[in-house]
Amino acid sequence: MGNPIKIDYERGGRQKDVYDETEAINVPCPLCEKDEYREIYKERGVLGIVQCKDCNLIYVNPRLKNPEGVYWGDTDKYFKEARLIFEGKASHHRDPNYLEDLKLIHQYKPTGNFLDIGTNMGFFLRNAKEWKGWNLPRRCWPAQVGQSTC
Repeated sequence: MGNPIKIDYERGGRQKDVYDETEAINVPCPLCEKDEYREIYKERGVLGIVQCKDCNLIYVNPRLKNPEGVYWGDTDKYFKEARLIFEGKASHHRDPNYLEDLKLIHQYKPTGNFLDIGTNMGFFLRNAKEWKGWNLPRRCWPAQVGQSTC
């Protein structure tokens, strides 16, 4: 895909560059339910990537109180936002993460069917070329864009 192209655009959803504490909630580890963790990374103000001190699971904490709300928006704006990615002229900022995840999945399931639940616009699944893939959206506009373009 090459280097991402820096584009100026109006976002299709309600994403923010920075969130404050009133928009986030602290959560226990989803695996062992313990509350002790080590912070690995913080982004967008208060959102964190942490590692549980008990079971070592890495998860998002604090996280947005209403994470799906950032994806509600205008379909036309979403398509404009992602047009260069859909056309193969730009990479998605999470492609390196997706490719790393797919490399790990490939070790256990090199071919076959692939179901992406909560697909957003299908950027993860568009990288899963070894598998026959399906998107399973979660009631949001981006999934509709992904289904019509991927």
